[in-house]
Amino acid sequence: MGLMCIIVSIAQTAVTGKISDEKTGLPIGGATIISKGGKALSVSLNDGTFSITLGPGNKEITVSSIGYA
Repeated sequence: MGLMCIIVSIAQTAVTGKISDEKTGLPIGGATIISKGGKALSVSLNDGTFSITLGPGNKEITVSSIGYA
């Protein structure tokens, strides 16, 4: 059972980053970060930083925020 937990934790990928406005460089707080398939979700903090853990084989996220296209 312990070995299974280790394998699961290795198979997951922690992704961290910072969301900012492309033109001004200012951080965007409250942006939604969601994994492909919607199994993982995160929201950026006021300084624009976020962290999300993706499951095995998932390497794609989508970022969205009200007022940005």
